[in-house]
Amino acid sequence: MRTVFLASLRTNARRYVAAVIAVAVAVAVAVAVAFVVVVVVGVLTSGARSGLMDGLGAPYRNADQVVSAARWPASELDPKAAIAFAERQGGNAAATGRATLPVRVNGRRLSGTTVGPISTVEEWRWQKLSSGRFPAGMGEAVVDVYFALAENVELGDRVRIGEGADGRDVGVVGLVESPSPPAQASMYVTWPQLLQWRDRLHLTAVAVRGEVGRLPEGAKAQSPEGFAAERLTYVQYRVDSLSVMLVLFAGIALFVSVLVVANTFSILFAQRLRDFALLRCVGATRRQVVRSVRREAAVVGVLASLAGTLAGVGLGYGLIALMNGLVPAVPMGAAGVPVPWLLGGSWSAWWSPWSRPGCRPGVWSG
Repeated sequence: MRTVFLASLRTNARRYVAAVIAVAVAVAVAVAVAFVVVVVVGVLTSGARSGLMDGLGAPYRNADQVVSAARWPASELDPKAAIAFAERQGGNAAATGRATLPVRVNGRRLSGTTVGPISTVEEWRWQKLSSGRFPAGMGEAVVDVYFALAENVELGDRVRIGEGADGRDVGVVGLVESPSPPAQASMYVTWPQLLQWRDRLHLTAVAVRGEVGRLPEGAKAQSPEGFAAERLTYVQYRVDSLSVMLVLFAGIALFVSVLVVANTFSILFAQRLRDFALLRCVGATRRQVVRSVRREAAVVGVLASLAGTLAGVGLGYGLIALMNGLVPAVPMGAAGVPVPWLLGGSWSAWWSPWSRPGCRPGVWSG
């Protein structure tokens, strides 16, 4: 049967081309998708981690404790209780949050502009000054550089925050960068000024130096590292949700590939039923025929899986290079080879021909 097996590989070489292509394409698609998934998830996770630790922790870098909602993100600090808590702490506390207010800039009314607090104490200031100076008291404000660019706001401009009796005119004395996205606002005023709109204020946390004392109802105290880690876990959960969707897509691609490979082998062996019958007629046993078929499936599966794996890895690196070329501002990071996916894709493509009834004992029972 060894001679018959080798002769069969030579005689049916053209027929095996389709099977080899099917297996190679199946493995290449599965491996490439998995490769990109690993890279994307790794980049998103590492980007979220570095961004949160560097940015989110900025308002709390000089704090001993951070007071926030006990059931975040299901709830937030009660504004009245949080304001009273911050007032009791005096200069040892700095609140982060913002109020959404109508703003009139250069004669134009902007609705839904966020206004946040900026401390007059240098240790509590987390915004980075780009130009001008920080506000020193009432009637002064600083503007985020991107908001200023979008709305053509310049140093020295007069801006009206609020409407009617609640409206206040402030002068723009500086432009700042806001490295903490969760605490970012379009404009910043001193804490006493912001309290003029306390009814529309939403506070996310209060940074405290020293003992926190009695906490507001529904609040908890954490270290700055613990507070940032909690937010990081929440963002990672969002990232992991994306990774699950991507991995699910890769799994579907792999499943469809297995079906394609299995059907290709079914058609291939169905065309050779007469050959198998002839072998039985000349004395070959059922076990020998099945063993020959299995050997052919194994040879085709192994060779095509290796080719598909190499093609998939190359395609994955090519896609990453393409993404880096198209979007250089957001580069993809380097990725290691996803060994579990390589093994899984290669094994499933190699196993799929064996899953067909024609490759299992009992098919030829004569």
